[in-house]
Amino acid sequence: SSAAVEMEVEEGPGMDVSPAAAVAMVDSEHSSEEEEEEEVSSSPVLALPEQARRKQGAAVAAAVPALVVPKDQDLEKEKKEKERQRERERVDEVGYMSGGCKSDDGSLSCGYSSFRGKRASMEDFFDIKSSKIDDKQINLFGIFDGHGGSRAAEYLKEHLFENLMKHPQFMSDTKLAISETYKKTDSDFLDSEINTHRDDGSTASTAVLLGNQLYVANVGDSRAVISKSGKAIALSDDHKPNRSDERKRIESAGGIVMWAGTWRVGGVLAMSRAFGNRLLKQFVVAEPEIQ
Repeated sequence: SSAAVEMEVEEGPGMDVSPAAAVAMVDSEHSSEEEEEEEVSSSPVLALPEQARRKQGAAVAAAVPALVVPKDQDLEKEKKEKERQRERERVDEVGYMSGGCKSDDGSLSCGYSSFRGKRASMEDFFDIKSSKIDDKQINLFGIFDGHGGSRAAEYLKEHLFENLMKHPQFMSDTKLAISETYKKTDSDFLDSEINTHRDDGSTASTAVLLGNQLYVANVGDSRAVISKSGKAIALSDDHKPNRSDERKRIESAGGIVMWAGTWRVGGVLAMSRAFGNRLLKQFVVAEPEIQ
């Protein structure tokens, strides 16, 4: 075993610090048998030669490392990160992941499926949360389709619903809460990536079920569909650059929409709204359409 103590020594005139004393503080394996038989002090002691102890004005300070105990939230964060890493590795390895779950009160069942496609690594994420607020059952579902990398989509998985449920008007004015949370989470993501020299982006298609009230919010070109009597009914409209209202908004902000294999903002991005995409942020907003 070994122990290390960091020391700061301010030398006075002619002060001589014994090398043996310094080594004794660093590695207990180097101590003699006689030292091992001596009673161990409960506090660390810096042993100096007699000459140094007599010297006036010599200041000696010993800094003892403090034991840092991880907080519960740190442990929980580490646990979630390990789970996400295992999830990413599984999808990257086998190319897909699927499963299902139930809401906390058992009233709702859901399923999920994720495929990597031809890419070397997964850029898309989903999130499912079930909770209770003021005795009302809350269920949240989200799909985040990343582009230019996975960081934006993964950030949304980690933070979007968490931010939404913390919004002070989440229960009283849910549409306002969703709109403000989308924009704030986008801003927070861009701030977190300011020094990365990356430009990841992501869509977000989410469904928020508060009791029996359903809210569907969309940014980008992911889609939400509801089935009624076997008939598919769209609950979102794709945000495409050639959509007349979107094109007008982009051009009014000074941007251009051009054809490059498909209609793109600035000839680059094939959707007109997204999280991230810092270089196009003036035109590619994260303002959701909510139904």
